[in-house]
Amino acid sequence: MVSKMYRMNKDLALKKLTEKERAKLVNQLKNTVAPDDVVAAILSHLSKEEIPLNVHKIHSAVFKLKQKNPEMFEEFIFSTKDYYPYSYLLEQVLFRLQNADLINTLNLGFKKCIVSKESKAYIRKDVLPLFGNEDRKKLEKMGKTFEKAVLSTS
Repeated sequence: MVSKMYRMNKDLALKKLTEKERAKLVNQLKNTVAPDDVVAAILSHLSKEEIPLNVHKIHSAVFKLKQKNPEMFEEFIFSTKDYYPYSYLLEQVLFRLQNADLINTLNLGFKKCIVSKESKAYIRKDVLPLFGNEDRKKLEKMGKTFEKAVLSTS
């Protein structure tokens, strides 16, 4: 499944657009909620700056969030035939968030994922406004649920 943002990028690349059409498409791109935005918004609601970098817990937590809020995770497909639910898209999103310096794993052994105060502030300022008020409340609740799941000792 190709995301909405990438389809729009393809449309932009293949068409000869007027300035007005180009401005409209650029505005659409800037206001489209991508899977990266959903995960970043969830991470912005963590009360801690560090969480364990446990792929099993992270994928399992997002899988459970998708089950309760499918509309927020439409593009995420999880394989459940292995030890834990796994999403290739989630893995890509985490990689992109790391490349964008919104999350870091700059610690010995890559055992912790760091979401700094600065990253959270940036996400709250530039990403959360993409969502309506109701979705922002859902994302805040999902952030707390996600944090509890990845910090659990079981």
